[in-house]
Amino acid sequence: MILMQCHYCDSNADVSIEKNRIRVGLCEEHLQEQLEGFEEADSLSELQQYVDAYETKT
Repeated sequence: MILMQCHYCDSNADVSIEKNRIRVGLCEEHLQEQLEGFEEADSLSELQQYVDAYETKT
């Protein structure tokens, strides 16, 4: 298993998200911030794309 770093900070990634063969790691705090951003945007299609790209907890 490869450990990833959060895309936004120096923390270890708690989740990794892959789309179009590009994988990005997020810590729990930044994952929550991203989800809140989708909630505020109220865009179901954006949220669906994000969920579709979600892969697994590391």
